[in-house]
Amino acid sequence: MSQAGGERSKAMGRSAIACGAALLFALPHAAQAHVRWFTGAAHADTAPESMETLLASLDFLALLVVTLAVLAWVRRADTRLAAGGSSFMRLLADCDARATPAAAPVLRVAVAVFFAAVAVHFGDTSSAWTPEVKSPGDWIVPLKLLIALGLLFPSGVLPACAGMLLLYLHPSHLQGAGQLLDYELFFGVCVFLALDHLSPRQGATTGLLVLRILVAGNFLWVGIERWLYPDWTSEALVQRLPMLQLGLDPAFWTLAAGFVEVGLAFVLLFGRASSQVAAAVMLALMAGTMPMLDAMEAISDLPMLFSLFVLAATRNRMPRAVTEHARWQPANLCRTFLLATMGLTVLYYLAHDFTPVLHAQLTDLWREFPLVGLGGDAPG
Repeated sequence: MSQAGGERSKAMGRSAIACGAALLFALPHAAQAHVRWFTGAAHADTAPESMETLLASLDFLALLVVTLAVLAWVRRADTRLAAGGSSFMRLLADCDARATPAAAPVLRVAVAVFFAAVAVHFGDTSSAWTPEVKSPGDWIVPLKLLIALGLLFPSGVLPACAGMLLLYLHPSHLQGAGQLLDYELFFGVCVFLALDHLSPRQGATTGLLVLRILVAGNFLWVGIERWLYPDWTSEALVQRLPMLQLGLDPAFWTLAAGFVEVGLAFVLLFGRASSQVAAAVMLALMAGTMPMLDAMEAISDLPMLFSLFVLAATRNRMPRAVTEHARWQPANLCRTFLLATMGLTVLYYLAHDFTPVLHAQLTDLWREFPLVGLGGDAPG
């Protein structure tokens, strides 16, 4: 074997090891996308871990360095794939051309099944989306069924999207918006379906971009939440899904899961070919954990699963000036990752501290708002 061939073999071996390690650490995170649902330890008034505690953790710093190294490697791979005009890039382009027209119909059916299922299963509770998102009112179940029905017909898409928006906003009126920051992907689905209905061209460009941004933002937010509330994930891991622990310490497992989630979400947002690969990895891992869930938990993940399916099959609509900038080298990408994660972590602290205060101050104003008449008073 030639020296060049040997070097290529070694490089492929290193890549395989890196991919295997990434999948090993990614597996746990996929089963707990809705960590608030899986644990009884989640309470909105619980104080998050301090930034000092995070930065003083050697495990956190070590995982941060590993994540930055992986991101740098991914950026180099993205650049080489784009420059070479490889068959893989042609495959992705063909997949995008075929999948884009089908994205909205597929997502509409998935979300319709989701709403019909949660309406029937949670009909005797006050859940808006998932069990921990409360929204009392006798109109909730009929609205869910109407949304499900509307999504199945083109003429009903816009009314269904309006109903989805109402279901998204009403719990925030009652409980504060902070809790719903874990679920902005639903808002992304709503925007995408509405834009696609109004203009398929806008849906295929702006709509898919908004969907990608909000799905990535959803995973970024939940990943950071794992760092700041490790007990939530650890409790769910030990009590509900011990088979995923892989012999690791729950605290380390939680940190690693958070980094995998944040890293994949970052690539989903800023990658080129890697953006679709990241979505496919997240989709495969979530689908692989479905046998560990009961039927209702699996159905309730349909919007997330099919959103990832759409993003895996379609190219990143982020402007090329962002994804292909000449200065967008691995070091720049790593710096952006550091700034983004630290900035979002600070934003999480601010949301935790100020959202309840703002909600309390606006309680009297909310009581005058029309949404109040639809069920329940804002808590005083």
